[in-house]
Amino acid sequence: MGLPAVGFSPAFCSNCGAKLDAGVRFCAGCGNPVAPATGAPAGAVTPPIVAGAEADDIAALERNVAEHPEDESYRKLLAVALHDDAMDGWWEDPEDKSLLCVSRQGLNHAKAQLTRANQLQFNDPELRGHIQERMRLVDTMEARKYTGTKLMIVVLGIFYVIPGVIWWYVNRRPGYLINRDYMMHHKTGKHGGASARMGGLQGKIYEFCENIDENWGWLLGLFFMLTIGVMLSPVFMVLAYKQNYMDPKKEAA
Repeated sequence: MGLPAVGFSPAFCSNCGAKLDAGVRFCAGCGNPVAPATGAPAGAVTPPIVAGAEADDIAALERNVAEHPEDESYRKLLAVALHDDAMDGWWEDPEDKSLLCVSRQGLNHAKAQLTRANQLQFNDPELRGHIQERMRLVDTMEARKYTGTKLMIVVLGIFYVIPGVIWWYVNRRPGYLINRDYMMHHKTGKHGGASARMGGLQGKIYEFCENIDENWGWLLGLFFMLTIGVMLSPVFMVLAYKQNYMDPKKEAA
């Protein structure tokens, strides 16, 4: 996001909240003038050093905000710290380096930290925009998406409309669980989720029938795939409902 990382250092710029290196005359983030290194940098915030600072950065900044309610720079620093901590524990996609939430705990943590950051009073549209952007990202991690095959909706809908609707409903999987499936596939090569298991079963049946006859095996495979798929659909509906609705509810509790 291009935001300054928050940690305990000699000083922070009061204008943009960026960490100041020793001896610098101007802030690298915004160009704000800084006093010579012989004294405390002018206009900079200097949080106190406390024991176990790495684990207590946010708590220490919250104390500073409470002790200096008139100083906006502390609130900005706290907002940056909460923003950066929100995605702690998310999985980094090796392909594009994007951060993906793969657990309900990670989702709840991100929502709590970003909500706290958004409630702070400070005048920085850019920082506020970064916080809002990540809040929208968190919302997408919670939104459900259909992960089954459209073919099954059509096939079940041919017989009765309601089974097709039920199939669509139970296979709507939360975004963070889709990310978890993707993470496990990246690590193990295996697909997760009820719809993936059914797809794998249908695929094996289709391949078996295809090997029986080179010319008509595909038609036989398609026939068995659809008939067995319809016969087993109630079982997979129950399994999908458990994985996509009951398990996330239990995890949230």
